[in-house]
Amino acid sequence: MFYRELYPVLGKLFYHIAKADGKVQPVEKEVLIQFIKTNWEPLESSIDRHGSDQADLVYFAFDFLEAEGEQENGFDVFKDFYQENKARFSPAIIGNILRTSASIASVYHEREDQEQNVLDRLTKLFED
Repeated sequence: MFYRELYPVLGKLFYHIAKADGKVQPVEKEVLIQFIKTNWEPLESSIDRHGSDQADLVYFAFDFLEAEGEQENGFDVFKDFYQENKARFSPAIIGNILRTSASIASVYHEREDQEQNVLDRLTKLFED
């Protein structure tokens, strides 16, 4: 159940990072898809009633926000979720979040100041 709640929130966080410099680049989406396949899907094996891996919810949330526009600050949504569920975040989950976030931020013209700011805030959140 935790992952079903976590994945859409991660999609919001990753979208917020990709959009921090003003525009989501196609290569940022490609990196996200690759991380979902290689890092998130192997973490746990839940599937939905249609046979899709639950980790795909990360991309579905990201894609929805790209199509509809970000209605709320994705970092703040993640921060609230993390603070309410802190005990459920394993070192593996935190590591995946940090690696995925850093890769999204770095893939297009290295990290912009806005993206680095979000990464710094994310790192600090996990250290508190």
